[in-house]
Amino acid sequence: MTMANHSPCRLTSLSNLNWPVRIMLATFMAAAGIGYMTGLLQLVVQHSSTGDSLPTREDVVKIFHGHTGEKKTQIERLIEAPETLPFNGTGSMRKAFFDKSDDWKDAIKQKPEAEVRKEREGEALALLAWLRNGAKKEHYEKDAFPLPETLAQQPITIDFLKVDDQGKPSTPRTVSIKSLITTRCAGCHGSGGEVAKFSLESHEGVVKYNKEATSGAIPLQRLASITHTHMMAFAVLFGCTGLLFTLTRYPAWIRAIFGPWVLFFQVLELGMWWLARLDPFFAECIRICGGLVGVGLAIQLLGGLYDVLGPKVKSDV
Repeated sequence: MTMANHSPCRLTSLSNLNWPVRIMLATFMAAAGIGYMTGLLQLVVQHSSTGDSLPTREDVVKIFHGHTGEKKTQIERLIEAPETLPFNGTGSMRKAFFDKSDDWKDAIKQKPEAEVRKEREGEALALLAWLRNGAKKEHYEKDAFPLPETLAQQPITIDFLKVDDQGKPSTPRTVSIKSLITTRCAGCHGSGGEVAKFSLESHEGVVKYNKEATSGAIPLQRLASITHTHMMAFAVLFGCTGLLFTLTRYPAWIRAIFGPWVLFFQVLELGMWWLARLDPFFAECIRICGGLVGVGLAIQLLGGLYDVLGPKVKSDV
């Protein structure tokens, strides 16, 4: 009794699968591509200082390494940051004193905008002065913070200046610091506000974000958390897209390179997140790895879609 000779088992090309499976795979690859594009959009909205391009090297350094200059508290940094940065907790909160304030439109109708801006600038400087003076609870509870000499001539919105019996600013000039915070900050950072979880309705809430001066880099706890979640998600997603690409009809050497390409450079990029904390040089490596991930994913998805939707051919794998 002789055993029949069998040819080695061969994997089939994606193009030779039945049409329901091909449609499912094509839908998955299209969804992966759309998901990646929405991720890029999130980068622009949340982290790009220009607002119309991907984060610059400076943006990446700020996120993963931190500012190289003087260390500041989180609330100081957000108040000082330019208005051109995104209006969020990683960009700037300065607009809360200007066009994002509830009474801005009414204020510039009553006075020239340039004059209003000087007064609102004075509000921001007064709040920064209080924060840097220790954010004392006494000043908060009494709603009275005596301004330092450096702000003696700085225009400030009259509604937040203590006045004497004749209706003129008291001497020394004193700011209603609690009222200022309530008006400009607690509207959003309070009960029912858009960002109520970062409450600034109490002295304790404000002090919480003024305790420790830092470089502004992403906290280690959060970095560890997002590294974990990103690694788990990318391992599954890019593992699938890479595996599908290796089952296409393209030459073996192309599949061997671009199959693991995306996952390899994504893991490398995650490593750069941590190294960038030590040296800003690695921030540029983050951008390079991110670009290589994008290129590789485009090759995987476009190549995979062509193989799935293209004409059927026998695979010579």
